[in-house]
Amino acid sequence: MQRPRRLGESCGSEANATFGNSDNLCLVLVISTYTDTDAAAVAALLDVAPEVPSTSEASFRSFAGQSFNRGARDFRVFRSGDLCIALMTSTLLSDATPPVRHFRIVVHPGRRREELGAQLMAVLEKQETLPNTVLQCNSQKSWLAGNAFLEHYGFRVARRELLMRISDTAPSALVPNEFTFRQAAPGDDHAWASLHQHAYGDEGDFSPLTPEDLALERASPGFTLIVAERDGEVVGYCHAFDLDENEGLINSLVVRDDARRVGLGAALLASATKTLLSNGATQVSLNVVSENRPAIALYEKMGFHTYDEILTYHRAHRS
Repeated sequence: MQRPRRLGESCGSEANATFGNSDNLCLVLVISTYTDTDAAAVAALLDVAPEVPSTSEASFRSFAGQSFNRGARDFRVFRSGDLCIALMTSTLLSDATPPVRHFRIVVHPGRRREELGAQLMAVLEKQETLPNTVLQCNSQKSWLAGNAFLEHYGFRVARRELLMRISDTAPSALVPNEFTFRQAAPGDDHAWASLHQHAYGDEGDFSPLTPEDLALERASPGFTLIVAERDGEVVGYCHAFDLDENEGLINSLVVRDDARRVGLGAALLASATKTLLSNGATQVSLNVVSENRPAIALYEKMGFHTYDEILTYHRAHRS
């Protein structure tokens, strides 16, 4: 990331920026379409940007391959040799109501104040849109400069989620008597996708899980999917994976309505957290909507503590 060589070698460029180096020579940085070969460089960028969660190469590759990202066709990078010094992820969720273009812009700490973020924002503004499209970006509350950047472009906070974490010691909870737990198998994919839709289908930016998405999730590092069965039927699950070599993520915890209020969610959370920690993670994180007080109370009871907040910024697309 800090070792640039000759710049400007790329394909599919949309814009460029010229800068002077210490020898007063002009070097050109070119915005390029992300390709799968950029995954390692992107993971390295996220690892040195303290304001965003780090990720592994495999985890980012899995994320980029999800169906809602449409082959990461709208992702853009600033390359400097083999390094990625700025990234924009961008996804048009055309089935959302209203349509949403979700994005994130990250610039290497050593290359800020060079207008790279501004140029990526300009590219974002020109990407495909639909009537009434809302631009959406998640940013951590502690990222003051990133939030100021978004507010400069007219974005305002529309939703807040707490970031919570537990370290080293897994919580414990008994599995309710009528349920059995096991690691999911491919044969559970239909139940997984159905429960996912049941829990999140009403959210404005919801995307259903396709068979290809499920296969990518299964291939992600530290993949954990604990399912709860009652009378041979899957009625809940906890999906988790490794963000990087040190941190695991509880991605989703879902319990069907008729299986709630018996401690099933707590037991699923405890089981998945224990699995991540036993596989080498030193901490496990999750996020929860700030207004979801019952879930927050559960997580606090299980030993999770709040360490930051995710701010979801919205702004109408300017055609």
